[in-house]
Amino acid sequence: MRGKVTVSTFFDKRNTGNGEGIVKIIVTYQRVQRMYTTRLKLFESEWKKLISSISKDGLSGRVKDEKLIQVFNSLYSENSDELEKDGFVVRARKICSEIESDFSFEKFKFRFENNVYKVDEKSKLSGDVFSFFDAKISKMFLEDRVGNATSYTSSKNSLFRFIKSLDKKSLMEFGIETISLQPNLMRLPFNSITKSFLICYENWMLSYGKICQKTGLNLYPASFTTLGIYLRQLRAIFNDAIAGGVTLEYPFGRKDYIIRKGQNIKKAIKKSDIQKILEYEPSNDFFEKRSYDFWILSYLCSGLNFADLLRLKKKDIDLNEGKLVFVREKTKRTNKYVKKATNLVISDKCVEIIKHWWDPTKNEFAFPFLKPLASEKENKSKITQFIKVTNKWMSKIGQKLEIDSKIGTYVARHSYSTIMAQNNVPILHISKSLGHSSIATTEAYFASFEDEKIKDYLKYLE
Repeated sequence: MRGKVTVSTFFDKRNTGNGEGIVKIIVTYQRVQRMYTTRLKLFESEWKKLISSISKDGLSGRVKDEKLIQVFNSLYSENSDELEKDGFVVRARKICSEIESDFSFEKFKFRFENNVYKVDEKSKLSGDVFSFFDAKISKMFLEDRVGNATSYTSSKNSLFRFIKSLDKKSLMEFGIETISLQPNLMRLPFNSITKSFLICYENWMLSYGKICQKTGLNLYPASFTTLGIYLRQLRAIFNDAIAGGVTLEYPFGRKDYIIRKGQNIKKAIKKSDIQKILEYEPSNDFFEKRSYDFWILSYLCSGLNFADLLRLKKKDIDLNEGKLVFVREKTKRTNKYVKKATNLVISDKCVEIIKHWWDPTKNEFAFPFLKPLASEKENKSKITQFIKVTNKWMSKIGQKLEIDSKIGTYVARHSYSTIMAQNNVPILHISKSLGHSSIATTEAYFASFEDEKIKDYLKYLE
């Protein structure tokens, strides 16, 4: 017999930096307890006053403190029409009630952190592409694969916008019935996606696939790279449906639609431009200094990507020995059982930058940008924003230094690998330092050597 799931509150008195504690939700199932943060902060005296003022009828009218009233509402408010406004406790109890017959803490965590109450389980009972997308996205969120989940969501939304742009005649030709122009009410049968459908989608993407952030309208052409990503994800959805026995349709392949590869755009910059950047003295502006330092850190730390860089923990760094020992994010996701650590030797310049941005608090992360209590979705969002700001300021630095090429965060990684290769460093070492599982992946980085270098090679022909 399965046990009852209960929900209660807990006040974590561990200091958050200014003496406040954090209100958490405790879920108990079969005598096992798990805590989930609400990120609501109170002093202990305020918490005691709040708890003593709550009865079965709600918060006592004698409480006039706006902060306590706000915290109470954040915990216990209920709105059946707009579930996202439910308080943390109410939300947790509704979720537990919904999944109690097949409860797991993983299911609870996903729904609690993503405001999901009821999950539509129809995907394997219907030939609906959008339902399969939803199921795959939900699974990825459960596994904390936030980046992949977000990318699949973008792919799904792109298909929805394309269908929304079709006229009635085209909808009838493709066999698409739109009950409503809302994503959750639109069905896209697998047999509607034919070679003709995909050609139309490609033409639309290359004309109107990119959304203007300010207006939310499709006004710009999407790149071949974006088109390729979305279509490979759609192909993966077809593979899932075929494996599940839902459809035998498959519009991809030599005799049908072939996904075009994106153009190989040069991402590395010249060594002379790298030297300009290394010699640059950033201003006292916080964001310029931060952006410059972390770009240099990424470049000098063997092209370490920003997702791994910002997730470095204090235990991963040996400043005395000048070493980083950590598990890359991709390794965590792709190899569940054997998490092979990456071991990087770093320069004195890297040590200097790390010391400058070191978080002196009890935060387990080396740098003060991510929080251990935050969800993976929140940390992913912070990393994305950090990269955007870095790209913005590095672009300004590039203009000051009269560098024609883009010098965003990805360029730091490619420049490291290309310059190492040009200096005859063994490709096996470069591949290992980049964390590539295949040398073929590393070789793709070198497809755009400097034109000057290629000209040098051509001299051997004369």
